[in-house]
Amino acid sequence: MSARFRLGPEAVELLRPLLGEERGAPSTVTFTRSYKADRPSGGFTPALQEKVLPRETILAAIKTFGKEAARFTPDLPDDDAAALRATLGALADSLRERANAGPDDLHCDDGCTTLRELRSQITQVMTAAAKPSLEEVLSAVEEALDVAEEEFLAPRVLAALWQLVPVFIYFENYSIVTSAVYLPSHVENLPQNIPGSEVRTINTLFRHVGLSAKDLLDLGVETAQNQHPNQRNEPAFQATVKAEEDRKHLRAIKVSSASQDMTQRFAEWFTVRDYRFRFSGGVTRIQ
Repeated sequence: MSARFRLGPEAVELLRPLLGEERGAPSTVTFTRSYKADRPSGGFTPALQEKVLPRETILAAIKTFGKEAARFTPDLPDDDAAALRATLGALADSLRERANAGPDDLHCDDGCTTLRELRSQITQVMTAAAKPSLEEVLSAVEEALDVAEEEFLAPRVLAALWQLVPVFIYFENYSIVTSAVYLPSHVENLPQNIPGSEVRTINTLFRHVGLSAKDLLDLGVETAQNQHPNQRNEPAFQATVKAEEDRKHLRAIKVSSASQDMTQRFAEWFTVRDYRFRFSGGVTRIQ
């Protein structure tokens, strides 16, 4: 099921910390939700612009490093300085090869992997003598990695806006909401958990108003009527009758409140037809 919403002032203000001043809020958001999905997916109009981290940014830093490494003059004997320049030159070639194997846009999981490997290669040859030559390229890689590891903007915006979405009860088939629900049969069928069944839909209606079909049924259990007539003057019998009356009174309060609540709230959301809900002890009616 999909639903499209136009963003009002409250939604725009909610997104301000995420979007910053440089991005404007989208005008509409579309949420798509299925039974199997843990969270909704969606899209925006206009589309959100995610940060892009071009691979060329890192390749440019590596190219600069390679040129400077070739003329690097560390405070070392000539032979040691030449050996260090050769090591740094080989590093520049290795970094360039690994970067070219990465994605064009490094703002992704593969990009993070590429940048972490580049950082590892640099730190492996980091010595006191080589540090002046490596600092700039290492800084470029670490700054790029910070950007690459940032979560994409769209999922964060969707999650924020999802908090403002009202609750929907979706009926793919009108006939799935029958005119009456017999509680004993409904409770008996609950453990079967049949996807898409009438049982699942009716149970959703109960949960939506904070009721449990089984608890409602249990509150109406009567045992006193099964007592032998000779026992009805005993204190235990009187206590049982009193407990059953208390449970029935509590059930009456719960179902009356739920009936009013469900009818009112459902009418506000579902304008295609006019439904009246009446929860009772043994039968729940939907008219």
